[in-house]
Amino acid sequence: MRRESVRRKDNANQKYKKKVKQEIVIVIDKSGSMSSSRDDVIGGFNTYIADLKKDEDTDVKLTLVMFDTYVHKLHSGKAIKDVSELCSKTYCPGGSTALNDAVMEAVADVETRLKKSKTKDDPQVIVVVFTDGEENASNKFKKDAVSDKRKEKEDEGWAFIFMGADMDAWAAGSSYGMSAGNTISLGKQAIGDSIAYLSNRTSKASRAYAAKGSGVISHEVYAQTMNNLMEIDADDVANDKDAVHLRATIDNSSRISNPAYLNLADKIKDLQSKTKTP
Repeated sequence: MRRESVRRKDNANQKYKKKVKQEIVIVIDKSGSMSSSRDDVIGGFNTYIADLKKDEDTDVKLTLVMFDTYVHKLHSGKAIKDVSELCSKTYCPGGSTALNDAVMEAVADVETRLKKSKTKDDPQVIVVVFTDGEENASNKFKKDAVSDKRKEKEDEGWAFIFMGADMDAWAAGSSYGMSAGNTISLGKQAIGDSIAYLSNRTSKASRAYAAKGSGVISHEVYAQTMNNLMEIDADDVANDKDAVHLRATIDNSSRISNPAYLNLADKIKDLQSKTKTP
């Protein structure tokens, strides 16, 4: 049986005949424990924005929310071409970790704008949470509220990605109901690689949206792709060596093993064996 693939980008985009609309929502930890990683976060974010600006097939709007003891909204649905780079003045870590309030305020921001939008096509929404610690400062929302909101929006097609640095991201992400396939555990030395991987996965999401819209892949395949966007699949193994290399580097940087497999090499061998033609 031939496997449906989101890798057929040219074919999908030619059939789709319009730009994919993406709402990228970045929720970044800037608590005191991120101080040693300030430059890596700034450099990684700026590279990610530069990559998004180069994608001529996707119309991106960016929402950027940071959190320490409080929540700070820097951008609200801003056209990617108008998004400025971060610097040491706009990203200056300090304080505690109001993660719950930040996620909920970021989601509410997008919800409000989309309800007012007159566009016929719903955009693809990807919410990315990047943190190095557990919630300890929110005064508006509890973890259950975040989990319930995540489920509500995922049922509407949104994707939520949890990236945890120098922590057990699997446990933290799952406590919010985050999919293991959209969770990344990394060492802080791999922040740059993890954001490069996020850029790769954002492009994959765009291709999947175009492929679904043009009938190249089914809605079921699209949903599976979005729920496991941060995982390496057979498509990646066959066609995207950069993604495989980046994911291997990230996994190797983390002190917490992925609960889905002992090591990426074994998973790759398994994927290769399953995709071989009898």
